[in-house]
Amino acid sequence: MKRFTDAIRTAVENKNWYGALMIALTMPDICGKLENPKLNSKTRSIKWFKTWMESVYIVTGYDRKRTLFLCGDDFYSLRCSLLHQGEDNIEEQKARKILNKFHFITPPSGNSVIHRNYNSTKQILQLQVDKFCYEIIRAVNQWSIHMSDKPEVQKRINSLMVIHDSSNGVLLY
Repeated sequence: MKRFTDAIRTAVENKNWYGALMIALTMPDICGKLENPKLNSKTRSIKWFKTWMESVYIVTGYDRKRTLFLCGDDFYSLRCSLLHQGEDNIEEQKARKILNKFHFITPPSGNSVIHRNYNSTKQILQLQVDKFCYEIIRAVNQWSIHMSDKPEVQKRINSLMVIHDSSNGVLLY
């Protein structure tokens, strides 16, 4: 999994925001397939997000009320909308539950962070693209550790695509 999370990290470091985000959005589906290959893409993506990332998007208010502002369904809707249509508006996605739109921003100058801002009136979630990608990397890393003692999952991980180094010539296997 490291080759994929490294690709996200490198894209973020190179300020390749679209590349980083698009790779990051595929990770829950990839991890979900490795863990539960019989589930469909929607089910496994939502389940993986709920297990490994949803808690990051729960806020406890001053009244001790817990509010979820990014659920697996909306994450999956974003994934579909962005990867298949190039859009951040998820209003027409069937899986959508809470949000209507995502608003991604680049890191502000200095050490400022503008991340996880939820406008409940317009149902828009503002995310700082680098922070969001790093959250996905952390979740994938935690998932990988959790899966390290599962031989069937490890076997599927080992069968993932590898881009081979051709510096010593191209070899076909």
